[in-house]
Amino acid sequence: MPSEAELWGVQRATVEAALDFTIAFLGCRMGPKNDKLLDAAARGRLLDICRAVSIVESRHGTIGPSQPKRDPLQCGNPADSWWRELTGQAGQGSRFICGPGHDNYWADEIADAASTASGFNPAASLALLADIKKGHGNSAFAPTHSYVWGILYLIHRINTAVSGGRSFACGDVGRERLIIGAVSYNAGGVPDYEDRLRAALREFGGLVTFDGGEVDIDNDVREGDDPPPPPEQPADPEPSGGISRGVALVAILAGIIAVPLIGWHIYGAIDYADDFTTVADAFTSIADTLGGVSLEPGQVPDPETLNALTELSTELSSGEFATASANISTFFAGGCQ
Repeated sequence: MPSEAELWGVQRATVEAALDFTIAFLGCRMGPKNDKLLDAAARGRLLDICRAVSIVESRHGTIGPSQPKRDPLQCGNPADSWWRELTGQAGQGSRFICGPGHDNYWADEIADAASTASGFNPAASLALLADIKKGHGNSAFAPTHSYVWGILYLIHRINTAVSGGRSFACGDVGRERLIIGAVSYNAGGVPDYEDRLRAALREFGGLVTFDGGEVDIDNDVREGDDPPPPPEQPADPEPSGGISRGVALVAILAGIIAVPLIGWHIYGAIDYADDFTTVADAFTSIADTLGGVSLEPGQVPDPETLNALTELSTELSSGEFATASANISTFFAGGCQ
C-alpha cells in the first residue's frame, strides 16, 4: 500500500495549481485587517489544510464508495449542496465576496466567471461534462474538476465560517480557523470529521509554521485526547483616522438599511434585495480597500491602495452598482412601494 506521502505526490501539482487559482480569483488577503497579500507561510498552511481534507475525503483519490478516483475532494457528488449551487440547481446559492478590485458572485455565477479568469485550468471546465447534474457520475469528471471546484468552495467555507461572510478574508490563517472552516466544508455529513482532520494533519506533520515561530501544538495531541476548543475571535480594532471612521459609519449605514429591507421583503413589497446586496458589497469593498488608511496631514495612501481606489471608482460609476443605485433611488422615491 503506497504511503500518504506517495499518494500526495500524485495529486500535489493539481492541488497547488487549484489553490493558486483560488487565491488569485478570490483576491485573498490576510492580516488583522485582511489587507495584506498572502505570504508563503500562509499559502503553505492553506495547502496543508487542502491536503488534510483530501486525506479525509478519499485518501487522495484511493478510498471511498463515491467515485474517489475521479473526485478526490468529493465536491462533485450530484446530491451535495455545493455541486447543486455551482451548477445552478439551487437558485443563486452562496454569496462569494472577493477582495479589493475583484467582482463578487453568487454561487451559480462562479463557474462562468472562473472559466474566463486568468489562470483557470481548462481541464476543469464544466463544459467537458455531458450532464453537469450528474456531477462525478460523468465519465469525463477528473481530479482537476474535483480540486479546482472543491478548493474554491473549501477556502470560501474556511473564511466565511469565521470572518462574517467574506470569502477572500483569510485573517490570521490560524489552526482552529482552518479546521473549523474545513469541518463546515463537510456540512455535517460525517460526525467525527474534525477528529479525522486533526488525525490527517498529524499524519504528515501538521501545518507549516510562520516565521514568527507559531507552535503547531496539535501535533502533540494523541488519539483519545479532547481537541482544543476554538479560540475566541478578537474584536476589530477601534477605527482611527478620518477615512477609518468614515468606513465605520458606512458599515453602520449598511446595517440600518438592511433592517427595514427585511421587513419589506417579508411583507411582499417589491423585492429590491439584490440591489441592496450589490450596494452592500460595494460598501464592503470600499471598507476593505480603505481599512487602516489615514489621511492625516503629511500622509498619502500607498500606490497599491491608490490603484485599488481607481479600480473601485471605475466599477462604482458603471455596471451593476450604478443600476442597483438607480433602482434603490426609484424605490425610495416611490415611498418604498
